[in-house]
Amino acid sequence: MLVGLPQAYYDPKRLRPKRAFRSAMARLETAVPEVVAHRPDGKGAIRLTAGGQSRSFGTADLSTWMGMGDRLLKVLRWVDGVLGDRSDRDLLQYAAIKGALDVLDPHTTFFTPDEYRSNKSRFTGSVVGVGVYLRTVEGRIVVRKVLARGPAARAGVRAGDVLVQVGALTMANLNPTIASERLRGKAGTKVKLVVERRGRRMTFVVTRKEIVLPSVTTRMLAGGVALITITGFPKNVLAGFKKELAAIRKRRPKAYLLDLRGNEGGYIQQAVRMADFFLESGVLVKAIGRGGQKKVTWEVKKRKDRITAPVLVFINRRTASAAEILAGALSTAGRTLLVGEKTWGKGTVQKLFPMKDGSALKLTMWQYLLRGDIPVQTAAIVPDVEVVGVRITDEGVRYLTAARSSGEAGQARVISAMKGKEAWRGRPVMKKVRYLADAGADPVIELGRKVVLATEGATRAALLTAAKPLVAKFRQAQRKHLGEMLKKRGVDWSRGTDGTGGAGSAVKLTATVVAKPSVVRAGKPFNLVLTIRNDGTKPVYQVGALFAAYASMIDGRELLVGRMAPGKSRTVTLRCQAPPGIRERWERVQVKVIAQGAPKAAAARLLLRVLEKPRPSLRLLWQVDDRLRGNGDGVLDAGESAALVVFAQNNGAGAANDVRVDATEPVGGLVITRARAVFSKLAPQSTAVARLAIRRMDRPDPRGRRPGVTLTLYDKTLGGDVVQTIWLPRSGTPIKFEPDKRVVAPSSRSTVLYGHAGPNGQQVARVTLASRLVVEARRASVLRVALPDDRFAFVSASDVKVVAVKVVAPAAKQSSGVKPVWNVVPPRLKLTPASHEAKSAAFKVHAQAFATGGVQDLWVRVWNPESKHRAVDKLVYRAAPKAGAQKVEVSALVRLLPGTNYVAVDARDVGGAQGQRRIAVYLPKELARKGGDSLAHGTRSSAREKAARDKAASPKSQNKSGCGCRSGRGTSIGSGSGSGSGSDGATLLIGLLLLLGLWRRQRQRG
Repeated sequence: MLVGLPQAYYDPKRLRPKRAFRSAMARLETAVPEVVAHRPDGKGAIRLTAGGQSRSFGTADLSTWMGMGDRLLKVLRWVDGVLGDRSDRDLLQYAAIKGALDVLDPHTTFFTPDEYRSNKSRFTGSVVGVGVYLRTVEGRIVVRKVLARGPAARAGVRAGDVLVQVGALTMANLNPTIASERLRGKAGTKVKLVVERRGRRMTFVVTRKEIVLPSVTTRMLAGGVALITITGFPKNVLAGFKKELAAIRKRRPKAYLLDLRGNEGGYIQQAVRMADFFLESGVLVKAIGRGGQKKVTWEVKKRKDRITAPVLVFINRRTASAAEILAGALSTAGRTLLVGEKTWGKGTVQKLFPMKDGSALKLTMWQYLLRGDIPVQTAAIVPDVEVVGVRITDEGVRYLTAARSSGEAGQARVISAMKGKEAWRGRPVMKKVRYLADAGADPVIELGRKVVLATEGATRAALLTAAKPLVAKFRQAQRKHLGEMLKKRGVDWSRGTDGTGGAGSAVKLTATVVAKPSVVRAGKPFNLVLTIRNDGTKPVYQVGALFAAYASMIDGRELLVGRMAPGKSRTVTLRCQAPPGIRERWERVQVKVIAQGAPKAAAARLLLRVLEKPRPSLRLLWQVDDRLRGNGDGVLDAGESAALVVFAQNNGAGAANDVRVDATEPVGGLVITRARAVFSKLAPQSTAVARLAIRRMDRPDPRGRRPGVTLTLYDKTLGGDVVQTIWLPRSGTPIKFEPDKRVVAPSSRSTVLYGHAGPNGQQVARVTLASRLVVEARRASVLRVALPDDRFAFVSASDVKVVAVKVVAPAAKQSSGVKPVWNVVPPRLKLTPASHEAKSAAFKVHAQAFATGGVQDLWVRVWNPESKHRAVDKLVYRAAPKAGAQKVEVSALVRLLPGTNYVAVDARDVGGAQGQRRIAVYLPKELARKGGDSLAHGTRSSAREKAARDKAASPKSQNKSGCGCRSGRGTSIGSGSGSGSGSDGATLLIGLLLLLGLWRRQRQRG
């Protein structure tokens, strides 16, 4: 499966077979509802439960990675055999691979085919499409930009055009991401675009081609200074750099500014070869592999077109990976001055391995060292001149936290650094400069322009000499400007001049914080009111407060108070807004008060209660309406177009304010021409109707599949998702209907209406004896009757009788006797007790699921997003008999972790509709039980296992999105690079993936 995989993973100590196997089991139970993994003995053996059967898999004898792979293969075969037709082989395989790799570093990542396809342009720097950028304006998709000389530009598409249709798919209410995916395809294929321009519709036929995404832009500044901005290092960036550089050199620049801010890296070869343009000789960077044995060294390649003019480089906290290589290579060679912020600090190198099935593996293989063997990993690159942007807006102030960044060092499972911080001793050379960052001109670029024009040489030393007076002047001007801005807000941000500056023991501050209102409700504003008192005998200067919490509506916010006279108090307010979709929780708010000379002057804490909005509970009824472009029998025959009518109801306690229904993943020759509909506000017990558009191809499906589509009904803010794959009625002999105008009434209490005229029609409504139905058309013994909301249904002539009426009421007024039969109804769920504050770490819940059509299964999970243990633990799974049961219930014991724990019950009905109910349980830190295991579900792990786990999972700080939101930062050496002997760890990693690939091929062959 991975024939070209190099034979060395950088950190072999992380290749721990037992941990990898346990991690794979955790992923497997998360991905597959039927699978539950327990460690009942606490010694390593894992008991899997799936499909009503259980089996134990030992881990004590797992001493090699290959042995772990073999054990994992046995697990997959067993689960696949137990689940039978319900098994998804791709889901099982991908979950196992992801889980096994979870024990490695955060940059070793496995991409499923869908994930790799959506991320591919980031690696290659190109995409096959038509060359347009899209955005949403008032619910419509508008062309924001058209790439010059791209296919769309040549066809005549312009910026500002409203995209109406792509191929057969109408763009109504779709988001730009889905629209962009529709525009992509194979190079050379044609796609029809319908746009609206000034009220006029226009059609273009555009041929897709590979489009290089621009990563390099240039422009000339005053005084003959060239600004080169590089946004990334994909495979093609060097070609773009050469082209842009050649064009701008014709204007004879006196100096250069190289802007690498926000550049998250890419391919290492592109960065080192770009450095050749600025350096004369020497080692640029080298990469070391496992144990420092494998080395790849890049030296400067001499170029006749080398730039000899002064160059200054801008960096910031988002400069990472290959961008750090370029900045670091120029800096360590004494060629440039670095201005900005400390960089991200990613010094590991990954290689990308695409697979035949469309998936891909990104594997960490090397760590790179700059000239002089200076590492970057977690140590980062420190600028010569540190400048930090400050924001002062109506929404708040970002002054104290402007320079805050944990970078690579703050990520989970990060590879530790070699000693490298010593290399940057003495940097920054000057005091930190804060400047006002706004949407206008960039003052940092102007500072850099002045420095390169003032320098008398092209070296770091010369640039530094020129920079010192200019930076001092810039600092003074910005300090004055910021002081004036803050003064307008009532903040005296002056520094102490009385000889003490408010330093040391002279600072005596106390602080308290309260919430108003005391209970926060989702979607509502609230205030955190902070009172600070100066109990000292001298003024205290530059007093501010930093807020820390898990919720982003509070975390990282700050307040500036400024100068405080002795004996005086100041009350300041942090205005917050709770997101409408926030879940019920307890928020621990911590406030750190700082002052000039006292970084920890005072502290305050608050436990904030947050209540969520009552949630909607959605259900739906669908029906094919082929009356306009078909034969009106409710069956989508070959070549027919029809409306897919979706009838939705909110059966929950809360209102749904932004309800949408999406149709995706068509199969069986089905084409979706309108994929999304947006409902108006759905109050509890109210209903709404939406109409999607579908078409069936003339030719039969090559796999013989029945036409089907996945429907997703959800509130964009509050959730309540209903996801269901529906199968349309099978085509038979087309039924021709003749018009009819009679009125009929049910002949019995059991009369039902059906969604189509063929056999085995699905029920769509029941009618009472008092109902009167207007017949639209008739064919033999089948009648088509009108229903409210422009719907219709079918009934057998033998189930109704003709009645005489003087005045026939319109269908819209007949709803009193027609009761919908909902096709997709998630189970109704109960979870007791309700949300509360726990008195102990042991907590027992009782879950129940109810469904009229039958409950298929039910499972209970628990997780705590605030804890180091971020995994979602499945506590129990319960399956009903094959035919389903109207009620399924289970009890489970939960071990809580400090903070807000979420306990959720999920259940599916026999049709596959899934629902969820969750509660929030808060556990004070002092009541928490020590220990715990992601597979233990309440059982104690050994002290040795706990110590090893804590040591491996103790980063300096945790990223709130889980294992690190920066996983996209990658540097690749590329195919064919590197040398050295094979390693057992990497060879075994190959073995694992080869085994999984073999298992997958065996399954595909039946």
